[in-house]
Amino acid sequence: MRLTLRTLLAYLDDILDPSDAREIGQKATESSFASELISRIRDVMRQRRLTAPEVSGPGAGLDPNSVSEYLDNTLPPENVADIERVCLESDVHLAEVAACHQILTLVLGEPVEVLPEMRERIYSLGPKAKQAVEKEPRTNGRPAAKAPTKKPGSFDDQIPDYLKPKPVWKRVVVPVCVMLLFGIWVSTLFLEDSSGLPQMFRGRSDGSMGHVQTPIASNDEGEPTVPEGNSEPKIDNAVAETTTTDIADATNSTTPKIPGGLNATPPADLPEVPFETPPKEVESVTEETPPVETPTAPSLPIETPTVADNNATATPTANASETPAAPDTIESPTTVTPEPKDVANNSVKPALPTPIQEPALPVKFTSPDGVMLHYDVERSGWFVFPNRQAVPNNQWVATPEPYTNVLDVGDGMCRVKMQGNTAVRTLGATNAGLNGFEIVRGKISFEAGPAMSINPDEHPVLGVQINDEYWRLELLTPDARCGIQIDRRAATKLEQDLGRYSYDGALYVVSGSVRWISSSGEAETIEIRDWRPLTPELREAAKDPEQVQPKEPLLDVPEWLDDLKKSTRVTQQSAKLFEREFDDEQAIGLFMPAVIKAPRPRISELAVQCLALTNNHEALVQAIAQSEHEESRMAAIHGLRTWLPTAVENRKLLRDALSKYFQPNDIDTMYELLWGYEKKSGTNKYTSHNLVSWLQHDHIAIRELAIYHIQAITGKRNDFRANASEPRRQASVNRWLTLLKKEGTLIPE
Repeated sequence: MRLTLRTLLAYLDDILDPSDAREIGQKATESSFASELISRIRDVMRQRRLTAPEVSGPGAGLDPNSVSEYLDNTLPPENVADIERVCLESDVHLAEVAACHQILTLVLGEPVEVLPEMRERIYSLGPKAKQAVEKEPRTNGRPAAKAPTKKPGSFDDQIPDYLKPKPVWKRVVVPVCVMLLFGIWVSTLFLEDSSGLPQMFRGRSDGSMGHVQTPIASNDEGEPTVPEGNSEPKIDNAVAETTTTDIADATNSTTPKIPGGLNATPPADLPEVPFETPPKEVESVTEETPPVETPTAPSLPIETPTVADNNATATPTANASETPAAPDTIESPTTVTPEPKDVANNSVKPALPTPIQEPALPVKFTSPDGVMLHYDVERSGWFVFPNRQAVPNNQWVATPEPYTNVLDVGDGMCRVKMQGNTAVRTLGATNAGLNGFEIVRGKISFEAGPAMSINPDEHPVLGVQINDEYWRLELLTPDARCGIQIDRRAATKLEQDLGRYSYDGALYVVSGSVRWISSSGEAETIEIRDWRPLTPELREAAKDPEQVQPKEPLLDVPEWLDDLKKSTRVTQQSAKLFEREFDDEQAIGLFMPAVIKAPRPRISELAVQCLALTNNHEALVQAIAQSEHEESRMAAIHGLRTWLPTAVENRKLLRDALSKYFQPNDIDTMYELLWGYEKKSGTNKYTSHNLVSWLQHDHIAIRELAIYHIQAITGKRNDFRANASEPRRQASVNRWLTLLKKEGTLIPE
């Protein structure tokens, strides 16, 4: 299949056969011009101020009939090139053709949905209409005379009302009224008064004309003379003062005069305009901006198809003068080769622990099924990682929902499982261990492999990095099995900097015995059915004798660590359907946004979670603005809220993405709602009234975010559903308004 504009439009609107779509997608990936054209088509269709092409006249570039034949694939081949040339040269025509193709795809490809209420109403009209026909009005026992009607199949009945000719009186009244008004206006201009001058040439009441004439000195020949040293004619002061006074009197006789002329200062007794200050209890959200600090949370690379950085995954080289540290402590890195900046968000990633010269153990992806993603630096995008392949060091990998990926470390020495919605980076050999993982988010488990059963003295030693902190994990027994869970936090204030407190985490030991060593050398052995908090606040409180609290026992194994628990049939079916949407040759950012429009809500939700896992913020904003499924919109909201605090640059990226999919008046509202509020914001009148008023907004995403924060603050919803009918929503809003009228805020002070 040839790569033309028409095939690209069919590919973007997902109407090609799977084999043809795969072929066109591969050609588009290999061709830089096709990739740029795809981005251009999406951009021009989102532009709000782009005008429509002229139908006729000098600005018309394409005949509408030719465009329709082009879209229907019935245009002669010799004319196709002319249509595509005009579209490639003009954004207006390209947007019009692409939009028409998309609309025709939706209209012709999707069935019309009829609401159940409308269907029942139409069915109920059948018996009533029949009864009305049978029960005809009668007069003196005879049927009433019926008014003459036109033949049902006559031509006049088929003509729409807007095409029927208007009556004569409707066509004559408007021109007659216009001519009458014009005649009245002209007659008033030429009416004479007692002075004998027409009114249009009439001046002020004193007989002078409307403009001021200044007497200028002239010579005997009648030519004006200009005094030496001055380029402007001299105006007599008396005449100027008299003329100025006359103009002021004629224009506005009630205007108070300020003595001293135009340059005089006004008197001190003039009243001042009072300035109303807002009440003290109303606090503006953006009144005080805290100092911005660079967050320490690591950021996953974002797909940038047009930018490539060949050095983005450079592995730190070992310093020849360094010696390996003692096996029971992890030294802080002193001389580490700095990593390059992230291509996507231009932020420096945390440094790795001190590298050593020993070779790292091989890591291999061994899952029999499922999907694992990896970030390809050369192609600047996330791609499907091939099965049964070795995972290189310093490689970003991610497991989308609902899959579980297995990594084999050291040819059976250790088995690593990555649950759904997990993103890590493989580390090389360091003083923390011969292998390591930087955990960004998700759930990852470690268990001793079969090789340890053969040689129990050689137990697996792994390095673990979370933000800029490092640990060493040792699996001491052949049956040792543990898991680490890291959940990223969302902000609770506008443009909040979470810093090192950007996650909640815990280490769980399910079986066997493990040793957990911090970077400062503090080691502890954790036995079966025990756990340790990794949340920074809890670890700091454990070191303070005054704040230490007894640790809760691990009464039950976390569900994701329970191997006996099998996935449901619905989950298995969703996993198979979702796996079909992946393309091994294309970047995730090229085809996954189209999956958001899938008719199945679960598939659409999985697509949004996959894009959130790869930090595709623009696709998440598009999902919030355009997705028809509540599950997808909420998944996109959660993804953006956990992505926002990871880097300062994300603030501008979010505003730019919001400007493409939301109206200008809604950008600030969405920006504030995506950052969020803390619980005590419910005692603020300004915040409380804003959140309740946003429940009545026209955009469903703003309503969903408003009730999301209201429920987080108050713990209640009052039966509010953002996608319910307007009367039902208003009934719930009235209950919130009653609460505000009674208490003043969402939470009483």
